[in-house]
Amino acid sequence: MSTHALRSPSGSSRWIPCPGSVERIISLKASGAIPEDETSPAAEEGTLAHTHLASALMCGFNADLIADPFMAIHVKPVAEYIEDLAGDNEVHVDSWSYDPAGSHLHIVDLKYGEGVAVEAVNNTQLAIYAESLIQSLEAATTGDTLISMHIAQPRCREGEPYKVWTTTRRDLQDICEPIGAVATSQSTEISPGVSQCRFCPVKRAGLCAEHAQWTT
Repeated sequence: MSTHALRSPSGSSRWIPCPGSVERIISLKASGAIPEDETSPAAEEGTLAHTHLASALMCGFNADLIADPFMAIHVKPVAEYIEDLAGDNEVHVDSWSYDPAGSHLHIVDLKYGEGVAVEAVNNTQLAIYAESLIQSLEAATTGDTLISMHIAQPRCREGEPYKVWTTTRRDLQDICEPIGAVATSQSTEISPGVSQCRFCPVKRAGLCAEHAQWTT
């Protein structure tokens, strides 16, 4: 099992504050104490929504191509939102858009779930995505290039469906540098907390003594 997979951007709210959770999850999965990752209807629905969004951006949008009209209702406005961000002079790739001149880059992350509202500001998952994209595209940037990271959560039951966090390329690098240090560390520190424990499989299985102590 790869530790890299357990340090995914989507799980960064767990492994950044609680780096020891990575090795503990690997060990407990190897022993059979907690199950290997399994998909769920919600996860499959989210994957399908992302697929439709990518098609909308890369090939032109036709809501009639989505068999589920309910999903079309929610995905189409997100595609339009990204198209508006891109404008006439920018290039968009999947859910990303960027100005070839390097003056402003955007990332839009679709959250199809309707449960917990996801915030954009200081979202480490967004920061990792943005830094990774900039490096992979070799986009022309300077320290002052603006980076806008958006959360699109069209089905969210509370708050605004679109949220944005804008920072500079320089500040994004400063944010991601310590994240990278944690990702490559061998720390075994276990540090319970609200965000890191929410979806932790060790806590969910009732096998985290530190969490039990923290909640007593």
